[in-house]
Amino acid sequence: MSKFKDELRRSVLYFVKKMPWAYQDRIHYFHKFKRLPNIREPKLFNEKVLYRKFVNGDYARYGKLSDKFTVRDYIADTIGNEYLIPLVHETSDPTTLLSLPGLKNTVVKPNHGSNMVEILLEEPDSLQKQLIVNRCQEWLRKDFSEEAREIHYRYIKPRILVEQYIGDGKSAPIDSTCSIKRTAILNMCCRLSITAVIRRSR
Repeated sequence: MSKFKDELRRSVLYFVKKMPWAYQDRIHYFHKFKRLPNIREPKLFNEKVLYRKFVNGDYARYGKLSDKFTVRDYIADTIGNEYLIPLVHETSDPTTLLSLPGLKNTVVKPNHGSNMVEILLEEPDSLQKQLIVNRCQEWLRKDFSEEAREIHYRYIKPRILVEQYIGDGKSAPIDSTCSIKRTAILNMCCRLSITAVIRRSR
């Protein structure tokens, strides 16, 4: 019986993934909230998020702003290079990490998703480096749009970034998530994760 349920579940998931993205999100919404979303006249926050995505969504722009690599240009042009975390290396071929002079005090992560990161406070040995390369290759194969239910991630060309580690090695820098609302009707909804390091020169 359990085998039959597993096969039925896989069949349903396969069918759902073949549907247009807007219908997929309606199904996921119903599964989560036990009701269908009102996208034509949204009133709830999550309905307004779906409205923003499907009625007047600019996926190419969302993808550029969600791309941890291309957004660096936007930040530099908007508020300045001094707010960027130093970039040590970027590549679409993880094996190039093996030729770097060192990985101590760096953070390795992909540009097209979240919760995928390697923090290296010490220099890894050859075996550890190969495991990191293998993990990076897995990250590059991952379609994060399926996990996050955000179609704009499909507009991001996957790359691996190596950034300089920022912190004291004991606690992570502050990560802030903001939901921005303009007017009574949600005109713009975005989520922005910012790690800000303020350097004061004396």
